[in-house]
Amino acid sequence: GIAYYILPIDIIPESIVGPMGYIDDLILGVFILNKILNDTDHAVVREHWSGHGDVLVVIRRILESADRLASPRLIAKIKRMVK
Repeated sequence: GIAYYILPIDIIPESIVGPMGYIDDLILGVFILNKILNDTDHAVVREHWSGHGDVLVVIRRILESADRLASPRLIAKIKRMVK
Protein backbone atom coordinates (compact mmCIF):
# COMPACT_ATOMS: atom_id res chain seq x y z
CA GLY A 1 0.00 0.00 0.00
CA ILE A 2 2.79 2.42 0.84
CA ALA A 3 4.45 1.74 -2.51
CA TYR A 4 1.25 2.79 -4.30
CA TYR A 5 1.45 6.22 -2.66
CA ILE A 6 5.18 6.59 -3.29
CA LEU A 7 5.39 5.38 -6.90
CA PRO A 8 4.33 7.78 -9.66
CA ILE A 9 1.98 5.17 -11.20
CA ASP A 10 -1.67 5.84 -10.39
CA ILE A 11 -4.96 4.19 -11.38
CA ILE A 12 -6.66 7.59 -11.65
CA PRO A 13 -3.93 10.24 -12.12
CA GLU A 14 -4.62 13.53 -10.35
CA SER A 15 -2.65 15.44 -12.99
CA ILE A 16 -5.20 14.42 -15.64
CA VAL A 17 -8.56 14.34 -13.83
CA GLY A 18 -7.88 16.83 -11.04
CA PRO A 19 -9.24 16.32 -7.51
CA MET A 20 -11.32 13.30 -8.60
CA GLY A 21 -8.00 11.48 -9.01
CA TYR A 22 -7.66 11.26 -5.24
CA ILE A 23 -10.62 8.87 -4.98
CA ASP A 24 -8.50 5.81 -5.76
CA ASP A 25 -5.94 6.91 -3.15
CA LEU A 26 -8.66 7.36 -0.55
CA ILE A 27 -10.30 4.02 -1.32
CA LEU A 28 -6.97 2.18 -1.26
CA GLY A 29 -6.15 3.71 2.12
CA VAL A 30 -9.53 2.65 3.51
CA PHE A 31 -9.16 -0.91 2.24
CA ILE A 32 -5.63 -1.19 3.66
CA LEU A 33 -6.89 0.07 7.01
CA ASN A 34 -9.75 -2.44 6.85
CA LYS A 35 -7.30 -5.27 6.12
CA ILE A 36 -5.15 -4.27 9.10
CA LEU A 37 -8.22 -4.12 11.33
CA ASN A 38 -9.44 -7.53 10.15
CA ASP A 39 -6.01 -9.08 10.80
CA THR A 40 -5.72 -7.58 14.30
CA ASP A 41 -7.61 -8.61 17.42
CA HIS A 42 -10.59 -6.28 17.81
CA ALA A 43 -9.83 -5.75 21.51
CA VAL A 44 -6.37 -4.40 20.62
CA VAL A 45 -7.82 -2.10 17.95
CA ARG A 46 -10.44 -0.72 20.35
CA GLU A 47 -7.83 -0.25 23.09
CA HIS A 48 -5.69 1.96 20.84
CA TRP A 49 -8.56 3.89 19.21
CA SER A 50 -8.55 7.53 20.34
CA GLY A 51 -11.51 8.63 18.24
CA HIS A 52 -15.17 8.81 19.12
CA GLY A 53 -17.48 5.82 18.86
CA ASP A 54 -16.63 2.24 18.04
CA VAL A 55 -13.68 2.13 15.62
CA LEU A 56 -15.07 -0.90 13.80
CA VAL A 57 -18.40 0.85 13.17
CA VAL A 58 -16.56 3.97 11.95
CA ILE A 59 -14.43 1.94 9.52
CA ARG A 60 -17.51 0.08 8.26
CA ARG A 61 -19.20 3.41 7.49
CA ILE A 62 -16.10 4.65 5.67
CA LEU A 63 -15.99 1.46 3.60
CA GLU A 64 -19.65 1.85 2.66
CA SER A 65 -18.97 5.44 1.58
CA ALA A 66 -15.98 4.30 -0.48
CA ASP A 67 -18.18 1.71 -2.19
CA ARG A 68 -20.63 4.45 -3.19
CA LEU A 69 -17.88 6.77 -4.49
CA ALA A 70 -16.23 4.40 -6.92
CA SER A 71 -17.26 2.06 -9.66
CA PRO A 72 -17.38 -1.68 -8.86
CA ARG A 73 -14.57 -2.22 -11.39
CA LEU A 74 -12.26 0.24 -9.60
CA ILE A 75 -13.08 -1.24 -6.19
CA ALA A 76 -12.38 -4.76 -7.47
CA LYS A 77 -9.02 -3.61 -8.85
CA ILE A 78 -8.06 -1.99 -5.54
CA LYS A 79 -9.16 -5.06 -3.56
CA ARG A 80 -6.90 -7.22 -5.75
CA MET A 81 -3.99 -4.87 -4.99
CA VAL A 82 -4.58 -5.11 -1.24
CA LYS A 83 -4.76 -8.90 -1.20
